[in-house]
Formats: sequence, C-alpha cells, structure tokens
Amino acid sequence: MINFNEAPKCPRCSKTVYFNEKITGPEGAWHKRCFRCPISDSVNAISSQGSENLSNKTPERVNFEPIEQHSSSKKVEYSPSTVFSRRSSKLIIPPSKDNCPRCLKPIYAAEKVIGPTGPWHKSCFKCKNCNKSLASSRVADRAGEAYCTICYDKLFGPKSLRFSENGSFSPLAKSPNPNNNNTAFKPSPNRTSLYEYKSSEFVNSIQSQPSYSNQLLVETDPSNSLYNDEYKKSNDTIYNNKLNPTDKNFEKMSESLGSQFTPVKSSQSSDIMQQESSQNNVYSNTISQNDEIIVPLSEPSQHPSTPRSIANKQTSLEQYSPTYNSQPINSSQFSPSVSFITEKRTSYVPKKPMFSFKADVCPRCSKNIYAAEMAMFASKKYHKRCVTCFNCRKSISTRNMADRENEIYCNICYGRLFGPKGFGITNGPSAAEKLVKTCAEIVAELIQAHEKGKNVNLNALKSRYSKANKMSSQPKLVDIIAAIPDQYKKFLLPKLKAKPIRTASGIAVVAVMCKPHRCPHIAMTGNICVYCPGGPDSDFEYSTQSYTGYEPTSMRAIRARYDPYDQSRGRVEQLKSLGHSIDKVEFIIMGGTFMSLSEQYREWFIQNLHDSLSGYRSSNIDEAVRMSEKSETKCIGITIETRPDYCLKPHLSQMLRYGCTRLEIGVQSVYEDVARDTNRGHTVKAVTESFHLAKDAGYKVVAHMMPDLPNVGMERDLEQFKVPFFLLFFEFFENPMFRADGLKIYPTLVIRGTGLYELWRTGRYKNYTPNALVDLVAQILAMVPPWTRIYRVQRDIPMPLVTSGVEHGNLRELALQRMSDLGVECRDVRTREVGIVDIHSKVKPDQVELIRRDYTANGGWETFLSYEDPEQDILIGLLRLRKCSNETFRPELTSQQSSIVRELHVYGSVVPVHSRDPTKFQHMGFGKLLMEEAERIALHEHGSTKLAVISGVGTRHYYAKLGYVLDGPYMSKMLI
Repeated sequence: MINFNEAPKCPRCSKTVYFNEKITGPEGAWHKRCFRCPISDSVNAISSQGSENLSNKTPERVNFEPIEQHSSSKKVEYSPSTVFSRRSSKLIIPPSKDNCPRCLKPIYAAEKVIGPTGPWHKSCFKCKNCNKSLASSRVADRAGEAYCTICYDKLFGPKSLRFSENGSFSPLAKSPNPNNNNTAFKPSPNRTSLYEYKSSEFVNSIQSQPSYSNQLLVETDPSNSLYNDEYKKSNDTIYNNKLNPTDKNFEKMSESLGSQFTPVKSSQSSDIMQQESSQNNVYSNTISQNDEIIVPLSEPSQHPSTPRSIANKQTSLEQYSPTYNSQPINSSQFSPSVSFITEKRTSYVPKKPMFSFKADVCPRCSKNIYAAEMAMFASKKYHKRCVTCFNCRKSISTRNMADRENEIYCNICYGRLFGPKGFGITNGPSAAEKLVKTCAEIVAELIQAHEKGKNVNLNALKSRYSKANKMSSQPKLVDIIAAIPDQYKKFLLPKLKAKPIRTASGIAVVAVMCKPHRCPHIAMTGNICVYCPGGPDSDFEYSTQSYTGYEPTSMRAIRARYDPYDQSRGRVEQLKSLGHSIDKVEFIIMGGTFMSLSEQYREWFIQNLHDSLSGYRSSNIDEAVRMSEKSETKCIGITIETRPDYCLKPHLSQMLRYGCTRLEIGVQSVYEDVARDTNRGHTVKAVTESFHLAKDAGYKVVAHMMPDLPNVGMERDLEQFKVPFFLLFFEFFENPMFRADGLKIYPTLVIRGTGLYELWRTGRYKNYTPNALVDLVAQILAMVPPWTRIYRVQRDIPMPLVTSGVEHGNLRELALQRMSDLGVECRDVRTREVGIVDIHSKVKPDQVELIRRDYTANGGWETFLSYEDPEQDILIGLLRLRKCSNETFRPELTSQQSSIVRELHVYGSVVPVHSRDPTKFQHMGFGKLLMEEAERIALHEHGSTKLAVISGVGTRHYYAKLGYVLDGPYMSKMLI
C-alpha cells in the first residue's frame, strides 16, 4: 500500500506535497498553488533574486468569478524590499526539455508539438504578438519566442514604421527627420539590451521648457506585454497632453520615474551638469549639432526598482528640472538630434488570475473567445452566439453567409441590401432560399404520407429534394423540424425526433454547472483526490472540479460563462429544436460540491434556474419558486451533486428550500483504507450517515462508485483476474447501511496532471484490460436489485484525454452484450423502463400488474411499488414509500407519526400537462393508483397518521388535486 505521508513538505504551507501538485523550487518541493509571487500571485513574476520572499507567504485566495467581473488589475501595496527587478522577472526556473517555453508546464505526448526552439504545448504554440495559432509554414522565432511571419515582419523587419534603422524595437519611433543627415540610431556598446529612441520634437521641447519636460521617452521590456501596455499608455499621455509642471498629472508622472531621476532646483542645473560632463567620458567631447548623447543607465542590481515619490511635494513644482544620478541636466546643452534615454520605474501591476491563455476578441461583442464557443466566419473568430446577420439578427452558417465592411449578413439580407439588380433581387435563388424550399417540400411529403398512413424513408426524401434543388448539402433535421406546421407536430415529431432516448423516461434532463471552485476538503487533506482531473488549479484551468472542460455539458457551461440562466435556456431550446417535449424538466447541478459555495451564490444560482423556465425575473429565491409553480415548463425536480460531509442536516434543509428532490453523493469506495489512500477526505461512516439523513428527509439517493481504484484489485481478490470489486458491490447492494436508490459507475481513468497519472507513469498503478473491465461491469449489472436504477456506466470525458483506462465509449452496451452472451439479464429500473424498451425492442406491455417489494435500508422500512408486465419484464411506473426512522429531524415529519413518498414516476414518452395520449402511459391514472396504495400501506401497516411527499416545484399542483396541501417544502395529507 502506498504511503503518501512520506512525501516532502511544502516550505510555504508546511503540508505534504503529492505527485500531481509537485514543482521544484529554490528550497525543494513546493505545491503548484503555493509556488507563486507573494505580491502578484503569479508564477511568471518571480525573479531569481527573490526566492527568499517565497517562504512563509500565504497566497491571496483566487476569486473565480466570471472573467468580465475581474478584468481590472488589482492594487497591491508593498515595500521596497519585496519588489523584484523587472529586467529579471520573466522566468521562475529555466524550462527543461520537457517544459513548454511559454507556460513552463510539463509537456505530455497528447499535447506535444515541435516548435522552433523545441517541444511546445499545442495550446501555447501561438504568436506572441497576435496570439494566433502557428504552423510550421508560417513560424519565426526571436529570443526564444515564436511569432507568425506577418508579426515578425512588422516587429523585426527592416522596413517597419515601428523600428529604427538599426533594427531596435521602438514603439514610439517616428519617421526620420529629412533635414538631418545623421538620422540612424547607433546603439551604445555598453547598452546592448536597452532600446534607444530619437525625436527632434523631444529635444525642441526640452530647449523651450527649462523646467521639468514632458517629452521623456521611457525604456521598457518588450517581452512583458502588461508592462509595455502601461508604458505606451503613459507615453501617449506625454506626447499628446503636453504636461506642465503645474498639471495634476505631473505629480503622478514624477512618481513613476525611477531612482535615477530626482528633482532639483533649476538654478543648480547648469553648474552640476557641467561638473558631471567634465568627469564623465560620455560628455567629455564637445556636443555638436549632429552628435548624439547616450545617457548610460546603471545595472538593475545597483539601485532598487521601487517607485519613488517626489521629495517635499509642498514645494512648487516649477522649481524642478530632471537630473541624472542625483545631478541636474542642463537642457541647453542638448542639440535637436539628441537621443535621450531614461528608465521608467512604475508601480508593480500584479497579474490577475485568468482561466486560460490570452484569448481572441470577438469583433461583434468585444469579449474574449474560448475554444468551446469559437466559430470562424469571414476569416475572423466570433462567438457562436454572435454569428448573426447584422441586418435581421438571425443565426447564419457558412452556407448562407456574406460579409461586407467588416460585418456579416445572411444571403437574403445581403441580396436585398447590396444586390446588383436592386432591392430584393438577386441572381437566382440563394442558398437560404433553396434550404427553405427543400424543407417545405420534404414536410409536405411527410404530411401527405401521414394522412395516407404510410411510412416514409426520411433520408431518401432529403437526398431526392436536395438534388432537385441543387443544394450543396442535405438539410439538417433541425431545419426540417422547424418547418413543420404546429397542427402536425404531435404526429410528425415522434418520427423525426433526434436522439429519442433523451426524453424516453418522461422528462427532459437539463445539466448545468456551477462556477469553477476548489474542492472543499483541500483545507483538511491538503490536496484533491488522486484521480480528480479538473478544477481551477489543474491543467484544465477553466473547468470545474472532476471535469476537463471538454465534456458537452462543460462546453455549454463555458460558452455561457457559467451563467445558470443562459445554460438552462440554451439547453432547453436545443432540446426543443431536436423535437423533444420540454413540458417537464429536471435540473442536474454538476461541477464539484455545490453546497460548499457561499449561500448567496447558491441562492442566486437556483433563482436563475427557476426564472429560466418561468420567464419571470424574481427578486429572491422564494419568489422564484412560487412563480416556477405556475410555469408552463414545469421543474419536476432538481438534482445536486455533493459529498457526504456536505450532506448534513443544515445542507439538507437548505436543499429542500431550493426544490431539490434527489442527491448524488460521491462514495467511490466502501473501503476505509481506499478512501484514505485516494485522499477522499471523509470516512465510510460519513457515507452511511449521509444516506440515513437524506432518506429520512425524503430524498432519492444516487451513489457514485469507482471500480479499479488503486490498492484494491489484486489485494482483495483471492483468485487472479476473477472479478475485481465483486465484494465491494455485493456489500453495496446487500448491506442495509447502503442500498442507494440509484448508481453511477465510473471506472477509474488515468488523466494527465493527476496524482494517479504519476503512479501510472512510474509503474505503481495499472488499469484492468478492456476485456476484464467489460466483464467487471457485466458482473455488477447482474447483481443490481430491481429497485435500483443505473443512471450512468461511464464518464463523459473525451477518449483523447484519457491516458489509460476505458478504451470504449459504449461500455454499457458492451457489458449488456456480454451478459446476453452469458444468458444473464440486467433487471435495473432503466433497462426495464417502458419508453426505453419501446425504442430498443419495439415491445409494449400487455398484462400490467401491481408488484410490491419490501426491504430495510438506512434504519427505515422501504416499500417499492411498481406497475409492471411480469411476462415481458417491462416497468411502467414506480413509487418509493418509507416509514421514517426515529432519527428523522424535519419538524414536518416529527410532529406526528409520518410516512413519506420519496419518488413517484410514470415512465414513457412525455405527455404534456393537461393532456392525454392513449398510445402513451403518462396521465393514464397509474400515478393516482400508486398514491392510493401508498396511503393504504402508510395507514394500516406503518401506523402513520400523515403521509408526506417530497415534491418537485412544478408537480405540486398534481398532488393538490389528490388532496395534499403545502407543508413547508413537502406536500402532506392527513390519513385520519
């Protein structure tokens, strides 16, 4: 067994440093999150001479709010002893052959690309100037940095307007003076790293103003973009505003000068300057009209880099003029062709934590563009939501797009506005018009076939009409569905519905993600779980905990900037466009431990979810819940992912207020030593207690389990390669302390950047083979009792990101096929649902019976009622009834002897509220019959006088029709 306590300690936080967070620093092993500058909280701002300032510093906590809310720089106060030289602040450690030259992080095989200086990350291999991706055919390098050929020519080419004739970079360099023959800049032999500037206007202004001049040109480091931007901003102010010593901005500019310049009285300038000229060889020669004076600067180590204020600010500023090395400079000695160099010492602007590398900017909304939301149109990068016609604001695609004057239009609007033959006239039908005509003809054919009772091959129709209308590609299913008239949708949508399994259970599931945040048990254990790939401190910076940011749900969340309203509305509209009914919606809140976030954020998040369905802008969460009850799109429940240590009585009461009806609790393993070795941060006893409390409060409980964890397979199995984890799942299903209502099986995956990746890379961990993993899942599914539902068998992480583990994306299908080969059946709830059986086997139930199953779980008596077809093993509807234990804590359930209905669900395709469909099973009376049987059992067998139901916000009106009234978060009915 691996002992993680032998790992080294971090010099800053004195906690153990594990594999996935280790980085070598000046004093040994550090945490990645601790190895930061104590001033700017940035890994790129630590100089080689500042290592003594790293120890015993607590980094500032990062606020992961949406990017727009923290784009401004933070203001940090510091002392001169903690400020590092800007000239040596580019790297913390020199990159090794396995480190990326841009971000200094390790490079793995899946993300490796060969650049001009060696291996790079694919995401980092971009032009340093324009941030565009580079290719081998258009890349150039300079000083260890990569540029595209266009930017390289602009920045370092001999004919650039931004360059002096000797090739030195000059952001403010102007055209040479035609009246001056000696216009080239000559670099000083002892100042090869400095950049020289020359401006006749600058010298003229010095001669015209004997006091402190505003025409000071400042040296900066062009490799530091933040410093360079501030420099250009200050110099633009100098050139454009013509500051006077009495100006308010003069004092600010004086403070920004380095220690090389101090104010002295102008009356002393001439004498001191003459003394310095006689002592310094640079000024020993007579200054002629065409000579240049290069003012040498000291090395950075000879003077501090901190900003200095003007001494004695009460003195009139008109008495001051610039000095060099505490000596005044007489401006009368300068000729019009003098190059005057000064060094700027500005306040240190700390790096603001960002979620990703420098992103492109959308030309439509001027916001950053991330990979999940980028679309290329007219050789420009847009947000996908911004790709709309400038005239009609309708979404467009590359097939019906035209651009004019840096704006994009649909072909119809472009033809009307800019067509050669006048308004509304184009040369033949456009692509959009062809699409509309094709969809209309296909829909007309479908309607005609429906009226005649015939079945039509949709693919054949699409191919035939696309060729007839000379379309470049066939119309999408979404376009055909949008063309169906409303009166025919209920007949045609079941035939055209894309991915019908999405709503086969009678509801539309909408997954949303909360903002990225750190796992709460880091404060106790000092690290995340060894297998967890995501989070703000991981290699996937803009992802939530346990996710990589490349899952479909994660990409939708990133596109919406983790805004719950936009996530919900976008997903609901997407399901609607695919032909699904959105009358009944269930939310699943993913992305880490939601209950560990602040109460204010949680209430804002839930409030926006309810408002997204009701269309009402509420002022608080209670008002949002009330308005959601009356919404046409009903919220039938909310599921929240949480941990056992965040599933206690206060958390359960808060989630009841939100309208939550189901919990997904991360268990991962029922073995105490495995939970400790994987750094879970909780015990198995905490798992059983959370199950007990949650069921007594009426929640449905779904457990997350992970087979193939470290230190389990070979040590717990008596026979080699037999059935790893068999005892684990047997314990989970048969032990009354567990027995969850649902299960998600997540086989262990090895993903780069995790502690498990380091164990796998060093040979201390090895996954099961794909064939053994299929056998394992098949054995687990064979043990599932009929009252348990298997929600998921595999993580939704893309296979290219998986280093080792599951190699197939259809693991459940392979396991069911293996069970069929062995003559074994899976009898979980999902496999037997009437809607899913109808889609897969085209079989409908014939003889429906009421079946009752009783079992004990978590200190209570559970009754599982269901309407099934026993012969064909098809499940139509179910009800979970529980007699509350003595540890029930909710006042609504302790006032008198009570039983609670934890779930009532009738399966099959969705039937809209207040309507019936004889071909479907919802709204046919099965739910009412199940409730009547539950009332009889609660009264005569449980001895309860009160029956409560944990109801979703949108289903309260249904229970009100059955005689139930609102009782806190429950719907209750007195049985006597």
